[in-house]
Amino acid sequence: MSYTLPAPEDILEAWRPFNEVIGVTSVSTEEDYNRAMSLINSLLDVIKGDEDHPLADVLNYLSDLVIPYE
Repeated sequence: MSYTLPAPEDILEAWRPFNEVIGVTSVSTEEDYNRAMSLINSLLDVIKGDEDHPLADVLNYLSDLVIPYE
């Protein structure tokens, strides 16, 4: 199976709106941590343990940002 890498312009086009909505791209301050945790808790309420939920990847992304900070 072959995977075609997306063009950097396509990544940027997808990243900008995601970043505007989420607002957390790294966790290096307490403010970043608090914002990320608020988003994580909100997503947990919606996902309710459903690993196939469309937002599960966003939850995993945010969790991966928070874990090293903790």
